[in-house]
Amino acid sequence: MKKVFSGFSVCFLAIFLFVSCASTPKAQVRPEENFYWTIEGTSKSGQPSYVHILGTIHMGDDRLFPLPESIMNDFNKSKRVVAEIGSDDIQELEIKMLTVMMESVVNARGRDLSKELTAEEVAVVVSQIGMQGFTVLRMMEPWLLTYTLASLQWSNSGLSSEKGVDTVLMGMLTESGRKWEGLDTADFQLDVLRFGTYDQQLFMLKEQIAEIMDPSESDDTLVKMYDAYLKGDADLLSEIIFSDEEAEMADLDVDTVKFLLEYNNMMVTKRNKAWAEKIKEWLKEGEETFIFAGSAHFLGDDSVFKYLKKNGVLAKD
Repeated sequence: MKKVFSGFSVCFLAIFLFVSCASTPKAQVRPEENFYWTIEGTSKSGQPSYVHILGTIHMGDDRLFPLPESIMNDFNKSKRVVAEIGSDDIQELEIKMLTVMMESVVNARGRDLSKELTAEEVAVVVSQIGMQGFTVLRMMEPWLLTYTLASLQWSNSGLSSEKGVDTVLMGMLTESGRKWEGLDTADFQLDVLRFGTYDQQLFMLKEQIAEIMDPSESDDTLVKMYDAYLKGDADLLSEIIFSDEEAEMADLDVDTVKFLLEYNNMMVTKRNKAWAEKIKEWLKEGEETFIFAGSAHFLGDDSVFKYLKKNGVLAKD
């Protein structure tokens, strides 16, 4: 399961629309620019319409910057800018997160992670977040500790969320006084984070700890993912994230496989379908939209592009 969970911790983050029999929308991929697509369409008023999409990776370093001038030009001139979560929802998310953390204690129903994990697993967790951090989190639902460890795993590889493209672009927007829209709501993002029963979340936590206990493969996967992103190699990144998922789940029990498929549906499929619908509407409205969101949502067999083709927004291959 290492590759599956490494892929989830990376990203997980269009195009046109309407056609009134007129012109078929046509994606213009610019291979010299990393994970960047521009979709040209026609608005409902018959005017040219554009959606620019920058696939991102949520952790990074100085090698990501500066972004290509052509991308920044599109970013600055676009009437609408969109991230995975909007500027208003970010503030709401910070407030709701405190409430969710308090609810997490209640939902744990007195279960203590120091008793749910083996002594070896507890030692690994303490080595990562300290005894004080574990004392705070051990009486909460497992998902909080899982995502804390996943974030640290990326940080330990030398990457930082502060150097992620998403963070940098949102900082630019904030400094210039611009608001941006969101592909997800705050509530949906929280639902994704805390998905599953306590025992299902515990399974995911144990998988995350297993990666830390045997870092050779997971660290190598993280490095390969980041290198593929820096090179602009969408095929390679897609292969690293999505390959061998079925093989990795072959030894799991039926209930666990069902849970993982439901989790993937909520985290990826459901979001990609909803994002495709939003992109369709923005293309109908016209002018220019600039979207920056996790690259994984625009790669693979279940990508946003698949649903844009399925509902007639993009021409099928």
